[in-house]
Amino acid sequence: MKPKNKLLSFSTTIRNPERYAEFLLAIEKFSGLPYDNHLLLEIEKELISLGIYRPLKRERWVEEKWNKKERLDQLTVKKIMVDNPQKFGWEWRAETHLAPLKELAFIKIKSGKFLITKLGLALLADDLNINDFYTKILLKVQFGNPFRKTVDNKSNPLLLTLSIIKSVNLTWKEIGKKPVGISRTEFQYFVLPMVDNNYKTIAERIISCRKKFGFQPTENVLQSFVYQRLSAKREIKNLKGTTRDYADNVIRHFRFTGLISFRGGVRFIDISDGFIEVVEGILKKFKLKWQEFSNEEDYVNFLLSDIEIEWKEEKRDKKRMLLNFINLNKVTLNDAKDELLYLIKKEKDNSSAKIGKTFLKGLNNEQIKSWWIRKTSPPLKLEFLLAVLFFLKFDDIKISPNLLMDDEGMPYHHAPAGKSDIEIIYNNNYALLIEATLLMHKAGQLNNETSALIRRGLDYQNKTKLITCSMLIAPRIHFDTILFFKSLLHDTFRSLKCGAFPISIERFIENFINSDENIKVMIESKFSEFKSAEIDKLSKIVN
Repeated sequence: MKPKNKLLSFSTTIRNPERYAEFLLAIEKFSGLPYDNHLLLEIEKELISLGIYRPLKRERWVEEKWNKKERLDQLTVKKIMVDNPQKFGWEWRAETHLAPLKELAFIKIKSGKFLITKLGLALLADDLNINDFYTKILLKVQFGNPFRKTVDNKSNPLLLTLSIIKSVNLTWKEIGKKPVGISRTEFQYFVLPMVDNNYKTIAERIISCRKKFGFQPTENVLQSFVYQRLSAKREIKNLKGTTRDYADNVIRHFRFTGLISFRGGVRFIDISDGFIEVVEGILKKFKLKWQEFSNEEDYVNFLLSDIEIEWKEEKRDKKRMLLNFINLNKVTLNDAKDELLYLIKKEKDNSSAKIGKTFLKGLNNEQIKSWWIRKTSPPLKLEFLLAVLFFLKFDDIKISPNLLMDDEGMPYHHAPAGKSDIEIIYNNNYALLIEATLLMHKAGQLNNETSALIRRGLDYQNKTKLITCSMLIAPRIHFDTILFFKSLLHDTFRSLKCGAFPISIERFIENFINSDENIKVMIESKFSEFKSAEIDKLSKIVN
């Protein structure tokens, strides 16, 4: 098939880049094995067994096991594969799942063997600076590379986008307007058809369109530019929907760099305030230059090569970001509380529905509501909602959520490993560390949310010299998890000014958010109650 100019997209198989690590973790055990059809089938079986890939035809109890993070046995997996035949075979399906991981150099095939690369291993370790990690990858990614044999584009997506935004902002300011970045509509129709690196032409077209039509050009005007740019006939099925989906996917990836932030409640994307100097340095150091690679291995080696970026980042004020989000969307304490209760109800009921109650009141902007409902993962929502609740409830605390947010407070990545989800300092010499999870079953909580929480609490206290207490928050605390924390009171923490206890979300709202006591009294009271309670009373106290 002759290569064509196409619209930029990353993976439509793994739509959320947050899931790359999930896929890698599932297939890590296959690294080093011969890459053949047998391996592809084994990989696909593993993805189905873990519920990472969920074919449509399956029984309800299967869905329930997946939601509990329980793996399926091989007989069940085999039945699901028989009930869901693939047009080109399950080996082909596995290839589609691996394709985005290959193209970002998280995995590679070398000498006939399947390998996790150093980038893939770094992502699995999760002990990294997400912004630095994705910036270094995406600065090198090319649209038009050996993995895209049907693509004739020759562009550098991230560098091109940053150049376009900068150029548009400068011109917009010169004519007396306030720079706002570029609208999502402009990104969809003017940026995605990036056949080359000519950012000036695209920026000029955006400005010209704004002068004629404001920010609301007709669909015909927009689509005409796309077809003209791609040198294509009007043959793209549902162009409006396609560009919207592709734009969402690309923006998700770009936001992981931290260089791009939403503006105007998801209506615009712009260079992040805290990274303006970083972007200036990047645009000076890395030139817009597309390179041709003769094969996939050469391109992967290029992506794996090291580059240095000077991160002269301004101090990111998480408290200000939360305030921006709260003010923009008119969020109240009760709104956030109701949304959190709705979230855990869905988790407890094993509901996979994405549409429901939303606490966003910005009715003049449906885009931000859509992004929250459909494109923010439940675990990320949980971390964010807890941060909002603490921020709105307590005036006398210093709160530091470790999840990543853009300038308007929209979250885009969970707290990295090695850090608590939320760090709170109160009464000058006390600290509360929050660990939040949607896991409710025994294995998930004990394996993922116990020893790590204790280690972080001890490390934080040793580092800061603050009297530290850690709190695990989940929709429901498993009894074995309760016993784990109870046993610590007679061992690890007995000689330390350090504590830890678990609490369900409903109990947290009842004992903390609905209480009028100050935070120090609340924490000491709950910890004391948990510490002194008899075993048979613990479940009632915690859940």
